[in-house]
Amino acid sequence: MIEEKVHKSRQRSRGKRDDGTPNPVDIYVGERVRLRRHLLGLSQQELSRHLGITFQQIQKYEKGCNRLGASRLWDISRVLKVGVEYFFQDMPEDIFRESPRALFGLDDGKDEQQGDFPLEYRTDAQQLLLYYNRIQDKEHKKLVIDVAKGLSHRFFSSE
Repeated sequence: MIEEKVHKSRQRSRGKRDDGTPNPVDIYVGERVRLRRHLLGLSQQELSRHLGITFQQIQKYEKGCNRLGASRLWDISRVLKVGVEYFFQDMPEDIFRESPRALFGLDDGKDEQQGDFPLEYRTDAQQLLLYYNRIQDKEHKKLVIDVAKGLSHRFFSSE
């Protein structure tokens, strides 16, 4: 019985849930790493080379199995050319409420969502993606893409 409590305590200190599964915040941050890596066209192998770690470690970060320490998150943000806040942007409230602090019962529920950063701190591309993702209608999404294509060809055509 005591060993079980010690085991649960260790898991909680590492941010895991009682059942040993990764914390949803770590999963979300990992998904953001994966998203940004994909947007830049980098493979896990390429990102791992830039960071001096194995691609298996990148896999674990992206799945949330291993937590990202502050220094590693800083390095990843530099390689992926985003601020550290990028990894927490637009975090859904149900995930935000499952932080390790909440697991310890220290979250009184009065905090504002930290993942919702003001637009002025976002790049133009991040703002465009944020607004695009809020569009529900597929035809409207296609229109946005068509406008962007048209403008890019107009201003950056090789003709």
